[in-house]
Amino acid sequence: MVENLRDKINYDVENIEETITELNKALSRPTIENIELAAISTYIHNIYKGIENILAIILKHRNIVIVKSDSWHKNIVNKALEIKIISNELSLELKKYLSFRHYFVHGYSVKLRQEDLLHLAKNIESVWNNFKQTTVNLGDF
Repeated sequence: MVENLRDKINYDVENIEETITELNKALSRPTIENIELAAISTYIHNIYKGIENILAIILKHRNIVIVKSDSWHKNIVNKALEIKIISNELSLELKKYLSFRHYFVHGYSVKLRQEDLLHLAKNIESVWNNFKQTTVNLGDF
């Protein structure tokens, strides 16, 4: 069971790290137009979704059910904080990406504010590394 759990988590870890590589390529382009902003926003969404997937896997492993609802995504982060899978500091960082996720899914990419998006994009690797170090690499699910 634990090996299967680790395999599920590693699947997301590998995809997140590959996505971060692609995000960094997009960020290093000489000019960032709307098409690059759309790509960058997709990468940010994918990375956050991967983190959310890992949290959901860990919660499920601990027999904690998060009921699918309008607040399902927020409930995953809140429950992970409540049972100390993530720190308060990490929770606050993840909630910024959760908010972005909501806008990404329900908004229009042509309305993205470049400054805000680039701040999230440049910070997400640090958030990921913190998550990976404090949550994924501990292996204490």
